[in-house]
Amino acid sequence: MKTAIAAAVIGLAACAPAQAQEESKKDKICKKMYETAAQVMEARQAGVPLPNTISVFEEKMYREMVRIAYREPKFSTQEYKQRSIDRYANQWASSCYKNLEVGK
Repeated sequence: MKTAIAAAVIGLAACAPAQAQEESKKDKICKKMYETAAQVMEARQAGVPLPNTISVFEEKMYREMVRIAYREPKFSTQEYKQRSIDRYANQWASSCYKNLEVGK
């Protein structure tokens, strides 16, 4: 999973304009990554079928994000669902920041 996340983030960073390397731009990119990953995992935990979630996205990176999320278990309690959402979003954001730092 980490390899797929890293590859997706590197692809995002490579497509970003040169000025996106500024801290505020990095924060915006990684915040969007966090929010999208949280929404994807929230859909997963709510029981939304994979085809419904993946069809929302056209970009390869986000479709991969969905596929990875649906490999994770679906929990029954709200506490574990929220933990799963937070963990997944933080993994994507962390990889985003790490990969954008490497690209300095």
